[in-house]
Amino acid sequence: MFSTQAKCYIPLSSLHLYFLISGSMTPNSGKTTSDSLAKCVQTLGLPSIQRHVFICADQTIPKCCDKALGLESWNYLKQRLTDLKLDLPVSNRLTSVFRTKANCLRVCQKGPIMVVYPDGVWYHSATPEAIEQIIQAHFINNQIVEAYAFWVHPLACSSGLDDRVISNTAT
Repeated sequence: MFSTQAKCYIPLSSLHLYFLISGSMTPNSGKTTSDSLAKCVQTLGLPSIQRHVFICADQTIPKCCDKALGLESWNYLKQRLTDLKLDLPVSNRLTSVFRTKANCLRVCQKGPIMVVYPDGVWYHSATPEAIEQIIQAHFINNQIVEAYAFWVHPLACSSGLDDRVISNTAT
């Protein structure tokens, strides 16, 4: 297994900072954008996000897997992150895993497809059984699950991983 321990954080861009500071008005609202977004940022725990997971589920036109399987995997991911309290920061762990259901990640085979950022690890066959292994190994113990990983392309300055194809895709 490969370690996915993060080495640094990617700073906010000046554009992000502009929108956070400017307080521009939202259409038809007395609240400023920064007020309403700041509340959302805190409610969702966005400052604590260590990883962001995207999973191909609920596709308009299912190609990589059956739509029902994609939704089953999505629901499993949501429930397990909540059960393990990985979805929000807690006192003994100040980081969290954010999740997003994507209509299609454009890898239209061996789905559901799941990608974990900033590590840039792409997983195939992300069934509930595979997701449990990924949660335990990758999210909790910082180890890539090679049985399901098919590509690693970390975001710049996010980890000590190198871009590479992982050839062990027998599953």
